[in-house]
Amino acid sequence: MKTYGLLILVSFSLLLSGCLDNGGNNTTTASEQLKKDLQSIDAFLTAEGITAIKDPRGFRYVIDSVGGGFTPRTENKIKVKYVGRLLNKSIFDQDVSNLVLSSYIPGFQMGMGLLPEGTKARLYIPSIYAYGANGTTGIPGNSNLIFEVFLTDVETTTDELDQLAADTVAIDQYLKSNSINAVKDPSGLRYIITLQGSGAKPHAFSQVKMNYTGKILATGNTFYTGTAEPTSDFDSRVVNFLHGFQAGLPKLPKGSKATFYMPSGLGYGANPPSGASIPRNTNIIFEVELTDVLN
Repeated sequence: MKTYGLLILVSFSLLLSGCLDNGGNNTTTASEQLKKDLQSIDAFLTAEGITAIKDPRGFRYVIDSVGGGFTPRTENKIKVKYVGRLLNKSIFDQDVSNLVLSSYIPGFQMGMGLLPEGTKARLYIPSIYAYGANGTTGIPGNSNLIFEVFLTDVETTTDELDQLAADTVAIDQYLKSNSINAVKDPSGLRYIITLQGSGAKPHAFSQVKMNYTGKILATGNTFYTGTAEPTSDFDSRVVNFLHGFQAGLPKLPKGSKATFYMPSGLGYGANPPSGASIPRNTNIIFEVELTDVLN
């Protein structure tokens, strides 16, 4: 069938900053509509006996099975098998889609961006993150959506593979020169555990608390020192972090300290955050203390 139930029609960055025209003289702010949407979604989940994860950005999701790959970035092309439903469970679309993640509606971008490759999940998306008050073909205005998804593939380009190969050579040379005996993970991550904790290890959707310091591998310059923990704005689940953390954190029992040597592709890649003092394609080091694993 069609993929119209997924394609982006609005600017994600403007979603919660304005007002929505409901077709009459009344207007509803986007934040007010989101509140209404979440009340409807939460009532549906309660009635169905479904326990969902509440993302701080304002959507819900359920993980049915976890894949073993990394989460997609917005620039990645993904292959996803999906069924789209309205909240009354009627199907409006089903297909296998193969597009760049940023091409999809905002709620789908947010939800799929949390799923490791190979994961099956259900996404409960508020109308404000879908087609809003206007709706689209087969989807009435202000419709909250359900997507049953299976993320079958996250495309890795030849350039990314070549960069990873060059990065791991550089990291291995650094480790050899500094007489560091690190574990080599198949992902390309290199790591040493400097203090073995005795608690539980986190999984992909565990919330974690940690202290960490980031350094540039080539210079040793520190670019960040801080902490991470769940807040009202950030869920601090393993899947919320860089790919290098997604590979490394599940190896650490609570209470552990470790050093991660990350190839650029598992870190900030070719597109580091604007304003960050991290050049593109930079290999990095993170010194990590995993202080708590919450679930």
